[in-house]
Amino acid sequence: MDYSEDDIPDDNLQWLNKPITKYIFRLIALISFVSTCLNTPKTLETNLNLQYVILIMDIICGIVLTIEAGIKMKNLNILKGDKSYLRNQWNQFDVVMLLCIYFSILLQARLFLTLFFSF
Repeated sequence: MDYSEDDIPDDNLQWLNKPITKYIFRLIALISFVSTCLNTPKTLETNLNLQYVILIMDIICGIVLTIEAGIKMKNLNILKGDKSYLRNQWNQFDVVMLLCIYFSILLQARLFLTLFFSF
């Protein structure tokens, strides 16, 4: 999440260069990493309540990163222009990461629904 000044061409997005914003996104990346590390069958066998923590962590990461992507898409356009959102490789990575987080949330929700309705 170390954007250079050239990666953020729009003046409306200069808030991404502020230290507090970088700290928040690094914290979100760390939370996502920890969530991924905890989400293993062996770990979940030993502590079933950990599933709730992992789901909450994924939802928080998904919300924050979706807000960031939405703001950037609004200011840069999605595909229109040379500096559009999806023409930047960091933004492409962000979209893939968001899709993985959404997929994880859907799988966890499906697991909770099958556990809930199986009783």
